[in-house]
Amino acid sequence: MKPTLNIIVPCHNAEKELLMVAPVLLDKIEELSVASKISNESRIFFIDDASEDNTYKTIISLSNDYPQIMGMTLSRYCGFDNSLMAGFEESQNCDIVIVSKCSINIDFNAIDRMIDEYLFGADIVFALTKHLKAPIISANKNRRSNFMLLSSKVINELNCYNECNLSVSEVVSDLGLPKSAVYFSEKESNNKAVKNLFMIKKYTESSSWFSDKLLEFVFPLAGLLFLLSFVTMIFLSSNKNFLWIAFSFLLTSIVLINIGVLAKSLKNILSEIKQRPRYSVRERTFITKK
Repeated sequence: MKPTLNIIVPCHNAEKELLMVAPVLLDKIEELSVASKISNESRIFFIDDASEDNTYKTIISLSNDYPQIMGMTLSRYCGFDNSLMAGFEESQNCDIVIVSKCSINIDFNAIDRMIDEYLFGADIVFALTKHLKAPIISANKNRRSNFMLLSSKVINELNCYNECNLSVSEVVSDLGLPKSAVYFSEKESNNKAVKNLFMIKKYTESSSWFSDKLLEFVFPLAGLLFLLSFVTMIFLSSNKNFLWIAFSFLLTSIVLINIGVLAKSLKNILSEIKQRPRYSVRERTFITKK
């Protein structure tokens, strides 16, 4: 029996990228279906993470033109991993799920090899760029992967996790289910600054220490004090009075960093205790089956 595939792609302010990624994924779905690797019921699922541009309008337009495309928009920004969890909730009846960021730099031809690994018995298949190549069982690099295949068994396990600060790639790495990896050459980005910002954002929002606006104030202030103290110590080292002032700034910046980390850790503990919903769906392009 051919497996049913859902490709889940979280999007945030990705209006332009959507118009380039959607045709590639549609062609890939068609190619795999013709090759009898997946069911004709397979779908592409775009999740708008409260974008400020016309991302969701683009998703609606694509879903109207192509029945293979489905989508929904969240009422507030929830981050990459919580957007995935929203997609997993809508993928209960499929056999395999492939998750990916909305980027034209990804080589989606790796999907063929990911499905082959699934057919060989892997429940988790990480797609890694070649510069991350390492033994799959011992390497920690796959713990930050945002392009991977998950079986229905993994999805069912993930839906048992109720944390608000959940990192999907970290959790699936620790499930103990059969896993494998495929490697691909990531296309060069035309804007490396945007790519680096995405990686920083992805890391911080999935980390248990970061992802809160508290650090937008604490860490810049600590960084400013650290810079001032460093500059003062270099250029005014001959003046002992300025040197002591610079040293006090340095200690203050270190204390502020520790206070920020501790405050965020306590904030995360409180958010888990409150058990508030990790996301809220504002609208769907489809009708859910109760």
